[in-house]
This record gives sequence, structure tokens and C-alpha cells, in this order.
Amino acid sequence: MLDLETRRLFAAASIALRYPERDWLRSFEEVEHDLDKFNPETKEMLWDLLSFFGSKSIMELQEDYVATFDRKRRACLYMSYYLNGDTRRRGMALLNFKHIYAAEGWESVSEELDDYLPILLEFIAVTASPLGMNLLIEHKAGLTLLTYALRDMKSPYKGLIEELNKRIPGEMTTQTLKLIESGPPKEKVGLEGYGQKVGA
Repeated sequence: MLDLETRRLFAAASIALRYPERDWLRSFEEVEHDLDKFNPETKEMLWDLLSFFGSKSIMELQEDYVATFDRKRRACLYMSYYLNGDTRRRGMALLNFKHIYAAEGWESVSEELDDYLPILLEFIAVTASPLGMNLLIEHKAGLTLLTYALRDMKSPYKGLIEELNKRIPGEMTTQTLKLIESGPPKEKVGLEGYGQKVGA
């Protein structure tokens, strides 16, 4: 059973990792109210991130988000991309996400692809599904690569991704090392009908 603090963290991260919108900051009121329910290290990390959000205009936050996550092979938020790139295999991986959500009677209202990390985190926070956690474990190599990329960028999002990574079981694998060395596969076929592509 997933512990309550981890579910709270996943819920907060599912908001923090979405594209900033005008009413987006209001979503953090409950997170800020619940900060004392986290351990001191996690509380400090979340407070630092909330402080960063509060110190910038929405336009500045949007620009930073795009510069950090959009169309970067090593720093995107679409989990199946890391293992599959824009290949035929990714289409099947996306269907797997959708089927797992449906198996728990849950459906995202977002227009994003089902492998978008904030959607997966919301799914786990709401349902506590072991199937959702298994998806995170399956794609931990990609999340690890994202952690390295955000460290290199000195991104304010770095601490949050590091904390998420700590909560996911599993050690450094050959697959992870290969991703860090060469990045996701580069073949670009077979994703028609599944949404946007991620560039270099």
C-alpha cells in the first residue's frame, strides 16, 4: 500500500509539473496548507519550489517551463518517450497507459498524452494503484535521465524530480546507463494519431 505522504507528494507534483496557467497558482493553496505533513527535507524542497513559483510572473514561469521541458530529448515529461522515442513501440506503450487507467476505472480529463508524468502522478495519488506505481518503476530509467538533465540545467524543478525518483523502487540499471549515454531512440515513425513529437 502506498503511504499517504508519497500520495500527497505525487498529488503536489502532478500540479507543479503542469504548464503554468493563470489559475494554476491557486492549486497550490492546499499544498502549502499541508506542508507540515511532509518530512522536513521534502517540506523544504516543496517550499523552495513554491517560493520560486511565487517570485515569477505567469509569463516568466511559462517561458521557463517551455525552455526546460518542451521538445528536449533528455528533459521531457512523456515517460514512454525515453524508452521508445518516436517509434512504433511508443504507440503500444501509450495504449498500455490508457488500458491501465481504464482497468482502475479512471480517465484523465487532460488533453495531454496518457504517458505525461503529471497525469500518471495524479492517477497514482487518486487511486493508490499498484499498477500505476509499476508504470513508474518501468519508466524509472527515463525519470533518472530527467533528473540528470535538470541538474545540468540547474532547474528549480530538479529537487522535485529527485524526490520523486527516491520514492520509486529500483536501482541504477544498464538500461538507465544506456539512456544517460545516448538518450532515447531517434527513429521517428509510427506515432501518427498519438499527438505531438519531441525534438532534439
